[in-house]
Amino acid sequence: MPKRENTEEYSFQHTKERMLERYGLEITQADWQAMGFLCKAKKWTILTQEHSNHQIIADIRYKGHPIIVVWDYENNWIKTVLPRKVRVNFKERQKRIGLDFDGVLHSYTSGYTGFDPVDPPVEGAVAFVNWLVEQNYEIHIFTARLSQLSDINKDIVTHRMAINKWLIKWGFPADKIKTISGQKPAADVFIDDNGYRFDGDFSKVISGINTGELLRPWYKQNDLS
Repeated sequence: MPKRENTEEYSFQHTKERMLERYGLEITQADWQAMGFLCKAKKWTILTQEHSNHQIIADIRYKGHPIIVVWDYENNWIKTVLPRKVRVNFKERQKRIGLDFDGVLHSYTSGYTGFDPVDPPVEGAVAFVNWLVEQNYEIHIFTARLSQLSDINKDIVTHRMAINKWLIKWGFPADKIKTISGQKPAADVFIDDNGYRFDGDFSKVISGINTGELLRPWYKQNDLS
C-alpha cells in the first residue's frame, strides 16, 4: 500500500488547505490540476531542486497570483504550496556550477592515461575556480572517468582521490569543491568541453555534426582527422 502522503487525493487536499491558509485562496481539484499543467509545461521559475525527495520548489503564476509550489516530479503532481516569504531564502542559496574535469580543468592533452591525471591545468583554470569561490558559487566537478563506475566500486574512490590530489598539486581550492561525480549535478550552468548551447534550432546541430565541429572539443578544433 502506498503511503497516504504519496496519494493524489492527499496531495490535493493538502495543497487546498495550504492555499487557503497561506494565500487566502480557495481552489478546486480542477484548479490544482491546472496548476499542475503549468508545472508540466515548465511555466515556472525553479527556486531549488531536491533529488532525494523527488521534488522541485518553483514559483508559478496562477490566475494572476504568484505562488510557490512543491512539485513532485516522480508522481507529476503538486504536493503542497509554501508561503511567499520563503522565496527570499531560496533566492539567497548559492548558485551551483558544474565543471567538467577533462578538457575544462585538466588540459587532457595526453588523453586518458589511467587513474592519475598527468597533464597540467587549462590556462586560467585555477584563477577561474578561485574566482567562483570568491563569488560564493557551489562548485561541482563531473567527469566521464567516474560515469561507468559504481559507488561501491573501489575504483571510483581511487579516481576521486586521484582527481583531488591533482587539484591540490596545481593549487585549486580543493576543499571548496562540493562534489566530484560521474553524473552531471543539478546546476545553474555547466562548463563542458563537449557541450553545446542548444537554441532550439536543430539545423545548426545537424550542420555542426556534419562539419565535425560539434564532434571535437575546443582543443581539437584544428584536428581534421
